[in-house]
Amino acid sequence: MPACLTLRKAITRRQHDLYFVAFDLLHVNGHDLRDMPLEDRRQILAALIPDCGRIQFSQALPANAIGHFPPRRPGWARGNGVEAACRWIA
Repeated sequence: MPACLTLRKAITRRQHDLYFVAFDLLHVNGHDLRDMPLEDRRQILAALIPDCGRIQFSQALPANAIGHFPPRRPGWARGNGVEAACRWIA
């Protein structure tokens, strides 16, 4: 089964097992925060996330952690959700 179908099945059939991990906050209450430093945005985000629940706050990665992620593939558009992720995974 293709990875995208497996992902979609997990999302729809096992929602109780899913968690959202947030690491940045770009907009809040109609305000664009993208011009703020990342550290400030993360402080605001941390204050908005309840201590327990399905949303979790991501700890900051060390500066050298970017080397552990594969580079973005040519033709992969940002912001296209699952379809873009599926093209990247494939």
